[in-house]
Amino acid sequence: MILMRMKILALLAFSLLPAMASAVEYKAGWQAEKFYDEVSACRKSVIQPAAQAYASKSAAANQPAETIRNDVISMLPLFEQVANMGCFCAVNEIAKAVDYKTHFGKGELKARLERMNKQIEGPICAPRVSNIMHAISNNKEEARKFRLN
Repeated sequence: MILMRMKILALLAFSLLPAMASAVEYKAGWQAEKFYDEVSACRKSVIQPAAQAYASKSAAANQPAETIRNDVISMLPLFEQVANMGCFCAVNEIAKAVDYKTHFGKGELKARLERMNKQIEGPICAPRVSNIMHAISNNKEEARKFRLN
């Protein structure tokens, strides 16, 4: 069922391509799989600290450990929304500016994540991240859509 939905999504994207033609050009060496791998590494580096910060604040507010554990897990999709926006934006900006070999270097994840974080906090990505955070934090119904029940 999920595989069928993914195929439908791919067909939909393909059918929209002419209407959404883009002038974006990525530097040499970037491929969809490499791009996505970088986004995934970025998301993990954003979501895990966010989950830990949420748990720490909850613990400081004297919430029971079991409640905190359950809340953190159920909030992961919400954290994912914000991380998705920031990380896709960051990798997109990097891929437009730097070839993959230069970005990847010797494979130093820390250096790559620092580069991505600079983009997330930069003038192009920061407003996008801020907008999604604002939309979610100011609309409880929107936030509930992403939370696991």
